Amino acid sequence: MGVGAKIRQLREDREWSQTKLAMRSGVTRSYISLMELRDDTHPRTDVLMKLAGAFEVPLEEFYGAAGYVKEVDNLCLRDDTPQQIIERIKHELLKLERLIIAGGDDTPEKSNND
Repeated sequence: MGVGAKIRQLREDREWSQTKLAMRSGVTRSYISLMELRDDTHPRTDVLMKLAGAFEVPLEEFYGAAGYVKEVDNLCLRDDTPQQIIERIKHELLKLERLIIAGGDDTPEKSNND
């Protein structure tokens, strides 16, 4: 199932119109219509995040449908909401920033030739 079919299925399961989904997600109705009609579209990650948030489903459901990942079941973030994923990424970036500022051992050594 492609991403357009996935969107249509989730929308129809909830008995939502495209207009209602647009209002809930912040994605334009015309783009929702295009994705549903052209099931081969590959929307940007921010669009998928908005849709996952509106439907309250894990983002990976859309990643798999859009063809961005091959094995959705093996992802460690499978049950996370988009907000949880963002918070995890922020946390990891802060750890990386602290490591860089501290001159952590994981940074490449400069040679005398640099």
